[in-house]
Amino acid sequence: MNTEKKYNKAIIIGASVISETDMDRLKNECDDAYTVAADAGMEQCMAGDIRPDLWVGDMDSAGDNMLAVVKSIYPDMMIETCSPIKDDTDMAIAVKKAVEKGCRDIVIYGGLKGDRMDHSLANIQLLHHFKLKGVNLRMISDSTEMYCLMKEEKKYDKTKTGMISLFSLTDKSDISIKGLYYEYEGVLKNSYALGVSNEFSGREACIRVDDGVVLVVCINQ
Repeated sequence: MNTEKKYNKAIIIGASVISETDMDRLKNECDDAYTVAADAGMEQCMAGDIRPDLWVGDMDSAGDNMLAVVKSIYPDMMIETCSPIKDDTDMAIAVKKAVEKGCRDIVIYGGLKGDRMDHSLANIQLLHHFKLKGVNLRMISDSTEMYCLMKEEKKYDKTKTGMISLFSLTDKSDISIKGLYYEYEGVLKNSYALGVSNEFSGREACIRVDDGVVLVVCINQ
C-alpha cells in the first residue's frame, strides 16, 4: 500500500531574511504543506525552528558548514544537491520538486532580496512560468505579496486595504478593474506602467484578465 502523504499546497523558503510577522505566518502554513528549503533558505528554516520536508540546491550559498550542521541535527532529512552548472536557479528547482509532489498552490517566502535584484527578477519570472503551467505561485515578503492572473478574475473584500499595482508580463493584457480607487477597462502594455500605485477603496473590488498575463503586487498597510 502506498502511504506517501498527499499535498495540495507547498511552501518554498528562500535565502532572504524573513520578518518575524512572516515567520509566524509561515510556521502556521507549514503545518499542512510540503515544505522545501532552497539552498541558503535552510538558514531561515533553522532560525525559525522549521524542519523542511526537502532541502535542495547546489549549496554554494549554504556552504559545507551548514550542510554538516543540518546533517547532524536532522540525519534523516531528505537532501538533494545538484551541480552549480545548471540552467535552473535553486528556487526554480525547489518549485519543480513541489510540483512533482502534486502541489498546485505554492507560496515562496524569502524570495525577494535587495542585494540580489537579479534573483528577485528571476523569481518574478517563475510566477509567470508556472502560471502558464496551471500552478498558482505566490511570493510573500514583509508587507508585499505577488502573484499572476491569467484569463481569470480575482475578487477582494471591502475590508482589504493598502496599495495594489498591476503589470502586464505579456506584450499586452486586456483587463477590467472595478472597485479600486482607479477603475479601468482596456489594455495594459509591458512597455508602460499604467497600472502602478492603485489603491483599495473600502469597496468590494474585482480584477478580471481576459487576455495576457498580469503580475499583481499587493502592498498591505
